[in-house]
Amino acid sequence: MIEASTPILKASIDSLQITDADYADFKKLVKEADFTYDRQSEQVLKTLKEVAEFEGYMEGAEAEFKALEQKLNHNLDRDLDYFRNRLRNRLLKKLQPVISSNGGCNATSER
Repeated sequence: MIEASTPILKASIDSLQITDADYADFKKLVKEADFTYDRQSEQVLKTLKEVAEFEGYMEGAEAEFKALEQKLNHNLDRDLDYFRNRLRNRLLKKLQPVISSNGGCNATSER
């Protein structure tokens, strides 16, 4: 078996890319899987709103809270686009060891 430190294999792994088409396929897979994720900003806003109501500040801040709720509303499509580069980098980091352990990547291999 060729080791991952072999120069040709290392170059193949280092040049591994996720194309726009690959990322579009990934997004489709994520949406079809009904992926959910932690929405901390919504949870914190809810807690803040409860505290503001308890302390009597809600009456003068309702419009601001409504605006924040709209801005902090999670949208999977938007988030997948917004975090595209970060997600691509993480996917590549996860794929590299798998590819290394399977003997590298081959340009003629099917997906």
